[in-house]
Order: sequence, then structure tokens, then C-alpha cells
Amino acid sequence: MPHGTVHEHFYQSKALGKVRRIFVYTPPGSGADPLPVLYLSHGYSDNEATWTVHGKAHWIMDALIAEKKAVPMILVMPDAHAIPPGEGGFEKYGPANSAALCRELKEDILPLVERTYPAKAGREHRAFAGLSMGGHHALTIALNHHADFGWIGAFSSAPPPDESVASGLDDPKAVNGDLKLLWIGCGKDDFLAEKNRGFDALLGKRGVRHEMVWTDGDHSWPVWRRALTEFAPRLFR
Repeated sequence: MPHGTVHEHFYQSKALGKVRRIFVYTPPGSGADPLPVLYLSHGYSDNEATWTVHGKAHWIMDALIAEKKAVPMILVMPDAHAIPPGEGGFEKYGPANSAALCRELKEDILPLVERTYPAKAGREHRAFAGLSMGGHHALTIALNHHADFGWIGAFSSAPPPDESVASGLDDPKAVNGDLKLLWIGCGKDDFLAEKNRGFDALLGKRGVRHEMVWTDGDHSWPVWRRALTEFAPRLFR
């Protein structure tokens, strides 16, 4: 099976004022022709290396592309802790951290990726997905930054509070017009399952078009690898 390449990339973040790191997967055979990009975010206890070390995202994409189940795409795995975790619990940290990461995405990461790698620009060529805390980021982007990303995957998410995503909840027509896919997956035995059921109901009540997928499993890597395997083939078609 042909294998892609995982690049380790350090950069100076102007938005955050410090040196940061991303991992970037380029698929086998990629060259000058531009490709769509999936931005993939880790969970609270992890870092930017975890989607390759534990998630095997590069191997999953190698297999999907070789079997022609997914279109060739670039993966970008950023450090999802835009600000260091502090006191006050995730209820306070989550929205603040997501806001900082979204700012860094727009000011630093998207421009860096699109000038350094053969990456297509524009909402229809960008996807964002994440697990747990990364799912918090994904749902925040779906509702607050849908003009920049057209495909969203939220795996075992810690859903954002209603007030932090009020702009999207209050304007479902704009969200539905921009997003080609909002895919939410969760294990039936996940400790966040009840919160995901509540957020699923909230999106339905507000008229935000989405898919909710329940699988066997809990808050663990077998669930998240499976979610990526099911989500990636849906992208950029």
C-alpha cells in the first residue's frame, strides 16, 4: 500500500505570540496539484501528535485513498490547546480556548498551510473534525465560522454552551447554506453521550441540518478511529 508523509512543522503564531507546532499529512503521490484539507483536532488530554501516534490517522487515510473510498486530501493536526488549561474547569476553559484556536486558524494556520502545501483555499475545500475537546472546537466552528469551513465532524464531543454558539443557532439558514455536512458521532456508552443527545435535540429544534450517528463503544480511540473512517469518505464530493 502506498504511504503518505507526515511532516512536523513549527511556526510563529502571530495570533498567540508564541512558537507553535502542527503535523501535516500529505497523501501518497501528491505533488503540485492542489488538494482539499481536513483539519483534525485532538482531545483535552492529548496534543498535536496524538492523531498519528494513537489515532493512526495517516494509516487510515492511506487505506481509504488506496481503496478509492476517500478522495486524496491533506490532513492538518494543530495543537488544539491554543491557551494553556487553567483553573475553572472545562466549562470556562472550553469556549475561551476554542475562541483562541479559531482566531489562530484564521490568522496563522490557514494561511501557512495554503502557502506551504498544495492546499486548495475556500470553504468548499476545507473540513474540520475533532474528538472530545476537538469536537467542542468542531461544533463551535460549525456554528460560528461556517463561512470558512464547509465540512464538519464532531466525535464524542464536549458540546459548547448555547451562548457561545448563539450566532449559528439563531441563524440556521446561514449555517445550512454554508455547511455541506455536519456529522456528529458518539459511542453509546460514552460519558458524554447524554450531552450529545441534548445537543442533537437542540440543533434539531433550531433547524440546523446535521447527521447524528451512534456506535458501540465509549470515550476511546476505537470509536474515534471508526468515526474518522466513516467521516473522511464523505468529504469533498
